[in-house]
Amino acid sequence: MEKLGFEAVILHERPNKGRTIITKFREEAADIGFALVVMTPDDLGKPNDDSEPKPRARQNVVFELGFFIGALGPERVAAMVKGDIERPSDFDGVVYISLDKEDWPTKLGQELQAAGYEIEWNKVMRP
Repeated sequence: MEKLGFEAVILHERPNKGRTIITKFREEAADIGFALVVMTPDDLGKPNDDSEPKPRARQNVVFELGFFIGALGPERVAAMVKGDIERPSDFDGVVYISLDKEDWPTKLGQELQAAGYEIEWNKVMRP
C-alpha cells in the first residue's frame, strides 16, 4: 500500500490509548477509506463433524474482516489469502485475492481503483 503512495494503518502498531479493542477498531476505521485484511494459515481448526483440522486464519483476523466489511462496506475491503485456508462461510461467494499468484498486485490495484482511488499502474507493475 505504501509503495502505491497510500498511508498504511497497521492496527497493532497504533497506540491503544486505554481503549478497548472494539473502540480502537471503531476510532481507527473512522479515518480510513479502504481496509486490506491479510489471511494466512496460522491456525488449524475443524467443525465438530470433521475429523481433520484444516488451515485457517487466526480468529482475530476473521473478526477484523467482518468488522471492516460492516464499517466500510464490502466494496471497500480486500481480503488477501495466502495458502489454501478455510474461509468464513458468511463471506462465501466473495472473491479473495490470492497472495500465491503473481498477479495479486494487479488485483489489489483493481479493487482500489473500483473503490475510487487513483492508481499509478507503473508502481503496481514494478517488481
